[in-house]
Amino acid sequence: SGHFSNDLQDSQRRSQQGVQQHETALELTYRFRFLGSALFLQPDLQYIIWPGGTGQIPDAFVSGIQVGINF
Repeated sequence: SGHFSNDLQDSQRRSQQGVQQHETALELTYRFRFLGSALFLQPDLQYIIWPGGTGQIPDAFVSGIQVGINF
């Protein structure tokens, strides 16, 4: 979770921009190991609440995957 500074918010109010307040990211990840520790697969799921901190962008679901080989 992140909070934008009060100085930034005051500046944005004066310039009549969207005021950034806070943004929260929930993340779930796990590393699956195969062949001992030689190979791994790591999916990553994220849910972003208030992206950009203004509430003007809808919440977002993000997914990714990482694959690695250790020699």
